[in-house]
Amino acid sequence: MMRFVSIAAVIVAVPTFLSHQPNQGASAGLVIAGVVTDSNVGHPIYFATIRVWHGGPRRCTPSPESSTITNRRGAFSLTLPEPGRYFVCAGAIGYAWRGLTLTVPNDSSGSLSLRLPQNPVWIGP
Repeated sequence: MMRFVSIAAVIVAVPTFLSHQPNQGASAGLVIAGVVTDSNVGHPIYFATIRVWHGGPRRCTPSPESSTITNRRGAFSLTLPEPGRYFVCAGAIGYAWRGLTLTVPNDSSGSLSLRLPQNPVWIGP
């Protein structure tokens, strides 16, 4: 008998820069925050991994420059060292990895909504 764990992972990422804060200098960093949810039902994804690289698009591979995990509400926040282009990737067990490129300006903090599509995982006989 096969059993599948079905969970969702489509990063329908909607970068929205909502907070406008005065520039606090490079040492203060900029914060991106967001929520990762199941693309089918909208439930938060607990323990999703968020990976971030400075620069343009790339594969969602290990060895990111920064990473974090989501809490029970699917929420995360991450401090970026400086303004610029970043590639943000999210994934979780039973969900596909998805990524997007975003540009973080000098005086803003970012808020992301990441929706991951299901990617069934076979867990044994």
